[in-house]
Amino acid sequence: MQAFHRILFESPADGPPRADVAEPDFFGDLNLDQVVADVTRGYDEYNLVPFFRTNLPGEGAVVYRHDVFRDLEPFATSNATRYRTEFRHSRSGPHSIPCAIAFTSTAAQSPC
Repeated sequence: MQAFHRILFESPADGPPRADVAEPDFFGDLNLDQVVADVTRGYDEYNLVPFFRTNLPGEGAVVYRHDVFRDLEPFATSNATRYRTEFRHSRSGPHSIPCAIAFTSTAAQSPC
């Protein structure tokens, strides 16, 4: 069994990236500069931009990252499905805000 270092990097040598990672030349051509700006907007204190600009060092790092996302996929899918179900349910009633958002407290009784 391999030791866990970070969720995005297989080993400490793979990352995290330095704060001064330059934007790759192709980012503008593919509008990735805009995507990164939109995704990281409002999260400046976390310094996320270098994570999007850093190349993975080899095939093993790419396989590791794919494995992590494959493991996380069921959770993302189930949350999206639950949100969609709650949203549809709320649209059929008098409320326009999904119950999953409006009633996040376990103490509150949901009318849904």
